[in-house]
Amino acid sequence: MKKCLCIVIFLVCIGIPNSFGEPFNRIGQGVRNLGMGNVGIALSHDENALQYNPAGLIGVDNFFVSLGILAEVSDDSINVANEVQDLTDASTADTLELALGKKLSFRGMINANILVPFEGFVAGISTLGEVRLGGALDNPVLPEFRFYTQVDEVYTYGVAIPIGRGGLVIGFGARTVRRLSLYPPVEISLDTILTAGENTEDLINEYSGADKLVNGQGYDLGIHWRVEGDWSMTVGFVAQNIGSLTFAGKTYPKAVPSEVSAGFSFQPGNDYFRLLYALDIRDITQEGTDDSDLVKRLHTGLEFGILPIDSGTSFIALRSGYNQGYFSYGLELNPFVFARFMTIQIASYAEETGETAGSGKELRRVAQISFAF
Repeated sequence: MKKCLCIVIFLVCIGIPNSFGEPFNRIGQGVRNLGMGNVGIALSHDENALQYNPAGLIGVDNFFVSLGILAEVSDDSINVANEVQDLTDASTADTLELALGKKLSFRGMINANILVPFEGFVAGISTLGEVRLGGALDNPVLPEFRFYTQVDEVYTYGVAIPIGRGGLVIGFGARTVRRLSLYPPVEISLDTILTAGENTEDLINEYSGADKLVNGQGYDLGIHWRVEGDWSMTVGFVAQNIGSLTFAGKTYPKAVPSEVSAGFSFQPGNDYFRLLYALDIRDITQEGTDDSDLVKRLHTGLEFGILPIDSGTSFIALRSGYNQGYFSYGLELNPFVFARFMTIQIASYAEETGETAGSGKELRRVAQISFAF
């Protein structure tokens, strides 16, 4: 049984690439956004604007410093962990059967943010550390593990500047990424795992020989066009990682491609309740061949907030949306009611990890606790 648990732990400590290639992961995705279908191009009037569209910083009301701790896990990981705990005297084959065909993944993130509204512009700085882990077991006849793990240290800087009377806002962003790809895409047989026995640390060290810490630099340019009144409407555009985010000329990890996206948000005005609608189309310059490709790029979201504290948070907020054709939902609670001192957020969403819509659905649960001063 102990060997079985070692194998499962090994699975959880490694990660699977999309379609067994290197995954494309957007850095620093926020829980608020994920609960709303991962919209954010015309929405993020908080620290998440630094990751989605720097022009969104213009909606920040007050100076604040925040610290957030986030954990995300796939539904398969939760189910396998629960089933393993229920096993009392199972063989290695029994344990492997639980993991066969499952997508085990985990994301952890710690971030710190400073947002400062000045006279005439808003500036923001964010630093985060993000770890992605996971694993998969395929082929019941000759089982093989395929895995990938990624660690990022990211520094993001942004500024939003209103033009004229403030209806048009231009945002500029820059990010520095230090990336450690612990495991290039690797295939490893079950026999290799079993031969290692409980000395899985030696096995991990063997496959981490290609570890490389690389640096990358990316730049964003965003636009918000805002109409204010009893209600507000925002149209947004953003070009992220202009020219692509490359890692010091390395072929691995792969460069993060540039992406141009558009968004729309609408918010009726009310002092006690907030209704917020948003829609994004990601990577609008990408050439698609069928409707499923458009579905993967479409994001819609809705937020209903009770007693808004500022432009980015409420005492209680309920969220829902569609992310790549899958339903998402989320909840926010600020127990101090009238101050953004501590914010608790949760979300459930699904994301495509395959090449076409419906080919790689992965359900995920994410939670974050943030403190602001």
